[in-house]
Amino acid sequence: MVTVDMISDLLDLFVLLSGPQTGPFGPFRHWYMDRKTQDWPTASVTIANRRQKNTEIVAFSFTYSVGGETYGGYQECKVEDPAPAVVRYEPKRPERSWIP
Repeated sequence: MVTVDMISDLLDLFVLLSGPQTGPFGPFRHWYMDRKTQDWPTASVTIANRRQKNTEIVAFSFTYSVGGETYGGYQECKVEDPAPAVVRYEPKRPERSWIP
């Protein structure tokens, strides 16, 4: 039996594999994740590593804490986007996160 969670996970996988914001599916990816995570709680983010991939993209790894546990992530964004201050995380699975 296919559940809503399974469909959501498959769509998340497609979005994850679609590449950075500047890729062909980039605008859809950003819109989808912003919409999906809009009601998720937030946590302060600490940038662990930041590097310029090319003239348009910055890649960074980050950490955040939820309930005394530390989690990490990786995300790419456009160079002109402001430095992230918070991360949104899924309440039932706090290892899943998105920086808006």
